[in-house]
Amino acid sequence: MREFKLGGTVPDKVRSLMRLRKAIHASDADIVHAWMYHSAFLASLFAPNRKRVLIAIHHTNPFDPGLPLATRLIAFGCSLASRWSGPVVYVANSAKVMHERIGFSKRKSLIVHVGVDEATIIPATPADRTQSRGRLG
Repeated sequence: MREFKLGGTVPDKVRSLMRLRKAIHASDADIVHAWMYHSAFLASLFAPNRKRVLIAIHHTNPFDPGLPLATRLIAFGCSLASRWSGPVVYVANSAKVMHERIGFSKRKSLIVHVGVDEATIIPATPADRTQSRGRLG
């Protein structure tokens, strides 16, 4: 995994984006896993084979007023990109419904639920955590 910082001046940001594009092309990746709106949008633009871009959505409401305006605009850009990318994977049906409502592709949607079944997974007690930490060093 590599980090491409987009801070600084506009020319710095453009150079970072060009380095990102070059890295994606050089990787010859079978799949580009784009998690979060910004990476999904950029991967959809830069990947040589856009069908291999997997857009992973971990947010329920793309137009949550708590999100910065730029993020909401990028989310809308992702809705357009979802039409030519590979699958769009959501963490919950509610996220799928909200995103499809603003134009995300319905044809390639998948849901991979996150979380645990609290009936079978019981949180550790403080004593259990202390014992585990002692075993792990």
